Amino acid sequence: MEQDASQQQAAMAATVVTVFGILLCGVALSGVSNNYLREWFRPFILITGVLLTGLGVWSLRVAKSATGGKDPLHPMTGMLLVPVILAILARPDPLGSAMVTSTAVGGGELKKATNVKPISRSLLAYKDLSATTPNDLTVEELFNRFAYDDKARIEGKPVRVTGFAVPTGGGWMLSRFKIFCCAADAIAYGVRISGAPNPGADSWVTITGTVDTTTDPDLPTIAVSQVEPIPAPEVPYL
Repeated sequence: MEQDASQQQAAMAATVVTVFGILLCGVALSGVSNNYLREWFRPFILITGVLLTGLGVWSLRVAKSATGGKDPLHPMTGMLLVPVILAILARPDPLGSAMVTSTAVGGGELKKATNVKPISRSLLAYKDLSATTPNDLTVEELFNRFAYDDKARIEGKPVRVTGFAVPTGGGWMLSRFKIFCCAADAIAYGVRISGAPNPGADSWVTITGTVDTTTDPDLPTIAVSQVEPIPAPEVPYL
């Protein structure tokens, strides 16, 4: 009897390992991990999931052979697969507008030009922007030029920037998070938008317009000429 109980415990532990391995494989293959980790973590998560799944299946076979071929698992053990299915199907959303405007501890920490430390312009070496065709910039690149470079170099220049909409008190801004490891260290970058209606919180859009550096001392402003709705990217972070 004690031996049967021991085998059941071993089989249950092996099942948990197997289920966890399947969960990791699902998270990596479905791209869910991109919502809270850098994308280069995906292959490591997948490899870990495959190894854990293999270890769990092997341990289950050992436990079964130790009982003479009798299944050592309780019939209800299959319920452990329920959270795996839910975790894969109900994928968590990436960080969005609620985090950008949050004032709670651990909020998105929207970067503002008046709060950054000055950097010698000789270390930046930004290239000149075209004055006639839209310059493709990330939200971070536009903010850094506004905060660290001579604002006259970007004033009135046409730009094209992609991000998600963040409602503010008197309008909206375009934002995007940058993460270095995971969502816990996320930093939000933003640009204010003028001349276009708010497309709705967390709506992803590509904005084309000209840069205004005089309206807000904290953030650059884009006077919009075109708004193009786009699907949320597979990798939402910079």
